[in-house]
Amino acid sequence: MGLLEVPKPVSTCTDVANQLVNQVLLVKLADSLFELTPVMRQRFQAETQVEAQVEEQEVQVEAHVSLTSTERKILFALVEDEKSARELTKAAGYKSRTGNFKRSLEKLLSEKLIQMTNPENPKASNQKYVISEHGFRLLKAWEEPSD
Repeated sequence: MGLLEVPKPVSTCTDVANQLVNQVLLVKLADSLFELTPVMRQRFQAETQVEAQVEEQEVQVEAHVSLTSTERKILFALVEDEKSARELTKAAGYKSRTGNFKRSLEKLLSEKLIQMTNPENPKASNQKYVISEHGFRLLKAWEEPSD
């Protein structure tokens, strides 16, 4: 049986916040209302910007992931809306689900570029696929000119 963590009373939280005011990390606005000092706010914003830049560089590296033309067609088809495997087969230029199409779909799923709408039941008759946030970022990186 796990331990139950009892929340701290408001007075204890206020005491901690007041100590952070003494350390010039917070500014007290009211009895129980505090905010970061301008210096701390700038520091966190700078860290956030660095994280965003690192993420953008990761996306650019991911953009160099080699995808087949079938995989690219599937990704672009999902930009507009979710689609069934049958709809994706046609969008990729096939009349039936070939081995190549199935491998492409599996690769996009394993790379987390697309997702199933019903992952608990992969063979469901109403199964559809959607592009993931990761897939959107990859497409966006392809569209933007690199420096």
